[in-house]
Amino acid sequence: MTVQITIIGTGQIGTSMGLALGEHKEMFYRVGHDKDFRIANRAKDKGAFDKVDINLPNSVVDSGIIILALPLDQIRETLSLIAPDLREDVIVMDTAPVKSEVMLWAKEILPP
Repeated sequence: MTVQITIIGTGQIGTSMGLALGEHKEMFYRVGHDKDFRIANRAKDKGAFDKVDINLPNSVVDSGIIILALPLDQIRETLSLIAPDLREDVIVMDTAPVKSEVMLWAKEILPP
């Protein structure tokens, strides 16, 4: 069974993760999202993603795993925007260096 992974933020970290996951295409369908569609398309052209989606809710609705490869100051807002569209069993991870603050936001914003 293929699991959809959505990586929000297709800069250096998000693109690197997408490229690494590309070695396991039989296991993962990689969706990229970025506010800047040009950056997302460049990452897709490099082979980091199977699809890019400019619509944030659409990019997460079918995901089993979501990775937030964003600056810390964008994570809280992004959690608020995606929360209504998350699957019940989704795993949400982030790449921010400060975990305590992100965990507080996740508990406050995301469904259990």
